[in-house]
Amino acid sequence: MPSSAIKALFNQGLIWHAQSSEARKDNYTEFLQKDEKNFSGPLSAPFGIEEIDRSLSSKGLEYGNTHEFFYPLIKIGNFSPAPLFLLTTLLRNAFLSQKEPRFVFWIGKESWPSSSIVQHLFKEFIDLIFFIDPPDSKAAFWATELTLSSPATLATVACCNTPLTLSQTKKLSLAARKGGSLGFIIRNPEHINQSSSATSRWLIEPSLAPEALSPLWSLKLLKIKGARSLETKWIIKLSNSFDEDSQEKISLHLFSDMVDGYSSAKDRKKRA
Repeated sequence: MPSSAIKALFNQGLIWHAQSSEARKDNYTEFLQKDEKNFSGPLSAPFGIEEIDRSLSSKGLEYGNTHEFFYPLIKIGNFSPAPLFLLTTLLRNAFLSQKEPRFVFWIGKESWPSSSIVQHLFKEFIDLIFFIDPPDSKAAFWATELTLSSPATLATVACCNTPLTLSQTKKLSLAARKGGSLGFIIRNPEHINQSSSATSRWLIEPSLAPEALSPLWSLKLLKIKGARSLETKWIIKLSNSFDEDSQEKISLHLFSDMVDGYSSAKDRKKRA
């Protein structure tokens, strides 16, 4: 049973709660009850960037599916670069659109966002976030398949630096379909040409612009099942701002030049 296996991970010290390593260890009742529920909610999780969401037929990334992101994982101090920051933003949007609370699992230390990012984006959802540190790639795959298959899971973010066979990607897709969860699989760009059953595949690369004062990333859609997106590449900018209480807010936007280019392309299509 998925919940009993996850409980075993707690007992072995291989899984932590985002808020505390001890405070939640004995509180499994709520999880066990939710593991048997059928959750209802939106069909997709939006990026929260209008130009990207409206380019996708599902207006976001579909639940019950796996989505692969290719990017070398490098952390710079407390800063979580893409795709970690992109995925945390996606997950926040998913949390906000849910009718009932569900859990998010981050599998493999390479996939863990920084504590500052967790506090910025998930402060009100901190009780629903768990980090898993598997001892090897075999255990990581097992934990990924296990969490994806549970209806109590909103999303699983897993780092996979080793190659995945087509059969393994099918197993993860079937697990996500069974649980109705989101599977975000972070993969090494060296494996980009390997076959996969993932619903969508994305390439994220650093991008540069002389006038840009914040980090920029290129997000490229490599593959998506179903209706093909007319737009397949975007430049994303990290923005910092402060609210009226002087609390820092972090968000993602299209780089202004890309927004202008997108609008121009739309106008040309209308005139045609």
